[in-house]
Amino acid sequence: MALELRPTWCLHDDAVADNLELSSWMNADGSQAAENDGDDWAPGTRLELHRVLTAAVGHNELRQILGLEPGIGIGLAARWVCRATSAAGTHRGGPEPIPFDREVRLDVEVPAHVADQVELETCVLARWLTDEHGPETPPDNALLWSDAWSVNVGARSVQVEGSETRIPVQTVPFSSRFPESSEALWSVEFASDLQLDDLVANSLTVLLNESVLERDFADIDGKPDASRLPGFVQSAVQVDIISGLLHLTSTEQTEDEANEFPEGTVGALLASTMLASYGSLDSAIGTFQEDPTSFTRELWSTYAPNSWKARG
Repeated sequence: MALELRPTWCLHDDAVADNLELSSWMNADGSQAAENDGDDWAPGTRLELHRVLTAAVGHNELRQILGLEPGIGIGLAARWVCRATSAAGTHRGGPEPIPFDREVRLDVEVPAHVADQVELETCVLARWLTDEHGPETPPDNALLWSDAWSVNVGARSVQVEGSETRIPVQTVPFSSRFPESSEALWSVEFASDLQLDDLVANSLTVLLNESVLERDFADIDGKPDASRLPGFVQSAVQVDIISGLLHLTSTEQTEDEANEFPEGTVGALLASTMLASYGSLDSAIGTFQEDPTSFTRELWSTYAPNSWKARG
């Protein structure tokens, strides 16, 4: 059994639990983040999470209850890490802790390129209210308590992606990416030597036109925000991906061969899509070769959004 040593100024888990109420991590839409299955793909969409910490007493009384010396207050912070992409960050406005109040909301924004899952940690930090520090007291911003001490990683993790195939998305200026200027909203780049057993994540990239996003889909700060794209754009991208993959790979595979491709490969993606749209791989490939228009129309039926109405 590993022995964990903490400085003497650290708070006991029970003391924090008795005096601070921590809500669950929530998504931007108000749903529980713990219920995320990661299978809702949207181009370039970041993950927005928040939780609320509430105390029954004010700052001075809480400081005394927790046994903190005069001159020491507390601040609240959150940090996240994604081991799959070696990315990490803090709460919005961090790493500077948020001053304690009876109710504090911690907001976390996880970038769109982060994958797999995100581990979250909530921290209580020491904040000196005076310039005089005792010799045995914690330094400013010292960690007093973390929920990582008592809550295992699994319970503090939020799923970013699930069993669906990961699609890389980049926002780039089309004016410098392509020989001619373009007003296209998106483009799909495919690997030149693409094979059916290649991973989809290594075989293609969805490019979003930075100038068009800035003009038509900017956030309140004027920055391009792909999360504002309407559902039919995501559908159109998916139709382009499947059509492009079929054009670039052999369409002579049998259903038995298709079942041999591992999850996340080009062959597995094409096979699952063809079966969902047509019920038969042979029928799908035959339609693609003989009547591309009908094939594309059926793809649109598969990927059509719940509403064709653009956001106002």
